[in-house]
Amino acid sequence: GSSFKTLYIGGISGRIASTNATYGKPVSNCNNAGNIVIEDGVTITEDLIGGGLIGQYYNATPDLNIFKDSTNAGSFTIGACTLKDTYVGGITGSQSSKPVPMSNVTNTGDISWAATNSGEVCLAGVCASNTQSRANWSGLSNFGNITATGTAPDAKVQIGGVCARGVGVMNGFIHYGNI
Repeated sequence: GSSFKTLYIGGISGRIASTNATYGKPVSNCNNAGNIVIEDGVTITEDLIGGGLIGQYYNATPDLNIFKDSTNAGSFTIGACTLKDTYVGGITGSQSSKPVPMSNVTNTGDISWAATNSGEVCLAGVCASNTQSRANWSGLSNFGNITATGTAPDAKVQIGGVCARGVGVMNGFIHYGNI
């Protein structure tokens, strides 16, 4: 199978990163219905960071970025792979560095994980990992199912209907999918 050090993958963008403090990269009115599949036999030695819309929203300029009015209907399937860390969300896998307000985003796509991980696993209907406790999120919805049949014998596994790890202000979240 294929081998990668780090894989950023998303239905709209694998990674959005802004390093310049004078401009932002807002995301709005984006929709994805395509499926993402990490096939059996793939090896990723560092991070798999994936989302139905955006794999990672990183180092974004605060107050100039916003993630709003977007949907994902595509599924995200992780087959029998060998991975280290996995961050996969129905909308985004990781939002890190600076807080990005998120509002009115909906996921209806299913997530399934059947890999063997040696590191951390975060799976969620909207955002798998948010390292910014100051983020202000409202109106986030997940209707997709999350199925976890993989193994991570030496790591922690975190699964959430909307967010698996760390979130700031939460207002009006909805989760109807099965975990």
